[in-house]
Amino acid sequence: NLQAAENYLYYLSRRIRFLSSKIDLLSAGGASKKLYEWLCERAENNQITLNLSLSDLADTLSIGRASLYRAFDELTEGGLIVREGKIIKLV
Repeated sequence: NLQAAENYLYYLSRRIRFLSSKIDLLSAGGASKKLYEWLCERAENNQITLNLSLSDLADTLSIGRASLYRAFDELTEGGLIVREGKIIKLV
């Protein structure tokens, strides 16, 4: 069935994209770099609104919550981002 084959290829393509993004995040390096790359990928007009908790974000990035907080501090102090509550602006 041609439709079943197309659906299966679509499913496999989505899985490959998902797993590639996970590999990219895991091999990104330090927490600050992982966070910044994650923010850049999702930003629209150099801005992102966090729709998940910081605990969930830490899990997504495969880092600890304390590392995530430090990464936010490093990016803020480095002038790369500005945080306004759940809104993060890329500078």
